[in-house]
Formats: sequence, structure tokens, C-alpha cells
Amino acid sequence: MGADLYIKKLYEKNKNKNKTVWLEVSDKAVEGGYFRDCYNSGGLFAILSLNLDKTISWWQTKGREGWFKQGDMTKKGLKAWLKEMKEIRDQFLAINNPYDAGEYDFDKGAYLNGKEMTIVERDEYREWIKRLVRFIEIAIENKTTIYWSV
Repeated sequence: MGADLYIKKLYEKNKNKNKTVWLEVSDKAVEGGYFRDCYNSGGLFAILSLNLDKTISWWQTKGREGWFKQGDMTKKGLKAWLKEMKEIRDQFLAINNPYDAGEYDFDKGAYLNGKEMTIVERDEYREWIKRLVRFIEIAIENKTTIYWSV
């Protein structure tokens, strides 16, 4: 289970081109109108919540008044969510891994499942949040909404 987000007009146009693209979070999937996050402790929102010490939830976002109409995030919701996700992205990108500075201090690094992330893991999550921001931007550029299956 997870959160599946679709930019309908792009997804419908691209979904049959390469079915394996839709199985993972990738630039190709995002550009084709699809974004996914899982609900487990390794999911993007779980990691952002843990590392930024705030609750970031698919269900809370979907429950925001005026952001949705019949399952689709409205253009008004998209603009507000883009602003919010850019701020979250920037906060997460600012977390330096202690390995970067040649020091080791548990209070400075990003965490995954109670342990400090490796640089590779941290960079994967950085790319994931960047892809989410890009996904929202694509919807806005296409003057369309995002369908949420959460």
C-alpha cells in the first residue's frame, strides 16, 4: 500500500509506453504523470517527518479544506502544496551528513530506521523529495490537477 498520485492527462497518455517505469519512483515516471510513496517507515513522508521533527502525512494533506474536489487536488491546493513541499525540500537538503565534514556527530545527520543514513541513502531521499516537487510543478505547468489514491 502507498500513496499513488496521478496527473491524469499525462499518465493516461504514457502508461502503456513502458510498464516497468511505473513500478518505481523515477524521473521517467514523474515526467509521465505518476508519483508513489509507501506508507512504511522507509517512505518519503516518514523520513521527512522523522528528520524534520514535524508530522508530514498523506492523509493530513488530503484532509485540507479547499485543497481537494472529488479526489483531485485543485489548482489552489497545488500552489499551496508546492510552496509547502519546497520549504520541506529545502529543510531536508540542508541536513548534512556528518561524513561530509569528516566528523561524526549523531545530532547532525539524517536518520533512517533509528540509524544514521549513509550518504547514498540520504542522496536517494534528496532525489525523492526533489521528484515530488517536480511532479507538482509539472501539474501546475500543465494547468491540471493531481488525482490522489491515498
